[in-house]
Amino acid sequence: MDPDGLIAGVDDVTVIAAIALTAATTAYLNSPEGQKALNQISNDLGCIGAKMAAEISRIKEKLSGPQGIQYSLRVSGDGWYPDARGGTQWLNQGDVWKYGETTNPNNRYSQTELSKKNLAFVPESTGNQVEIKIAEKTKIYGYFLSRGHLPPGNKNFR
Repeated sequence: MDPDGLIAGVDDVTVIAAIALTAATTAYLNSPEGQKALNQISNDLGCIGAKMAAEISRIKEKLSGPQGIQYSLRVSGDGWYPDARGGTQWLNQGDVWKYGETTNPNNRYSQTELSKKNLAFVPESTGNQVEIKIAEKTKIYGYFLSRGHLPPGNKNFR
């Protein structure tokens, strides 16, 4: 606490607004409507988790396949980037645009293509094809669960 205000470096109006928002949110979540919303979110997350587990289970049934890498394409600068599902999305330098996997990393994207799109190819893990597909799927679902949408460059959960 700051003797000149509620919290050092933050104006009192902002602090009071945050307290009011917290109180309103708590009241809503304790209401029957709020409980219903929380149950729906819980069910949705459970369905997404079950979907991911089923997809990974199917991948594990396949032969291991050739060696490859799981990668991300990250933006090289702040700006608007195309979304694979239409529209654009603001991303900051270093943000993930897409997760993918390939058994042929040298030919997956040309440096010209990456430069034109202002993207950087970042290898994240290596393994056989099953391992990199599982790594890719885990990253895509993790992104979705933390942000509520897919990475802009991924069309689906693949």
